[in-house]
Amino acid sequence: MPDKKNIEYFALTPKQERIVDGVGRIFDGDTKQQITYSHSTLCQTSLPFKATSERDWTSRNGNSIVLIEAGKAYDGRKDAFVQLGLPYGTKPRLILLDWNRQAILTQSPVIEVENSLYAFLKRLRLPTEGRVYTMAKKQLSALAACQMTLGRMMDEQTGRTSYGHIVKEMDILFSKDMNQRVLWPNTVKLSDEYFNSLMVHAVPLNEEALMLLRDSALELDLYAMLAERLHRIPYDKPAFVPWAALHKQYGQGYKRIRKFREVFTKHLKNVKAAYPDARIEEETSSRGQPQGLRLYSSKPPIRKLIV
Repeated sequence: MPDKKNIEYFALTPKQERIVDGVGRIFDGDTKQQITYSHSTLCQTSLPFKATSERDWTSRNGNSIVLIEAGKAYDGRKDAFVQLGLPYGTKPRLILLDWNRQAILTQSPVIEVENSLYAFLKRLRLPTEGRVYTMAKKQLSALAACQMTLGRMMDEQTGRTSYGHIVKEMDILFSKDMNQRVLWPNTVKLSDEYFNSLMVHAVPLNEEALMLLRDSALELDLYAMLAERLHRIPYDKPAFVPWAALHKQYGQGYKRIRKFREVFTKHLKNVKAAYPDARIEEETSSRGQPQGLRLYSSKPPIRKLIV
């Protein structure tokens, strides 16, 4: 059980106080523990953090790179395909986690969006109408329509490209109001490739912890990455990640590593408060120069389940 007295590596900010209190309630048994799921591959990559007019986005991690391309959807009212934007920010991340949870619980790739989105926003304690609801529908559609391509260096001379989709098909619900420009699915069907892979490579996450981090896309990405990676690190062989690699993976929008490091470490402290078993240290050179992060074998936030 997390204890504020045992968290001595930083002074708690008001947000970190709320996170520690929230996680503490989980361990005290006051809050029923809710489990959601990510895919192990998506734990190591990221969607855009902010709105962008670009039609594609790349996310790097080690020898792998993911290309996300904005898609199109058929608008029957106009009898034309219309362009949707790239999914960005916290909502598509949280929506995808919820799709994963539903797929695993029902053992079905078909997601009923209408009722599930309403229930999902209620669980996140977000408004279920108005601007927040409209934005959630818009991001849901962008997520469902986007395409992903994975590139990976197999060795010094060989690169492999894999093409995939999260969603195989979606049924668009058209508004009777012709001025309503938001297209959004009534149902989505996960692709067979993604659904079958999720059944094998699901990473369980604590939904309450994610709710406590829900206002930061970077913190959601870091939590998922650490949940997937830390428990796989050998106890006697901690992993080292240099700042240059972290900047390449999470620092788009920051030209200078120094500025990125300042922002990243603030968010990392919030994530560590939500994941108290995570063992991470900042490492410096003999001259005190920042080098990167040292990751140690840690308990996962939720014990891996057979799904």
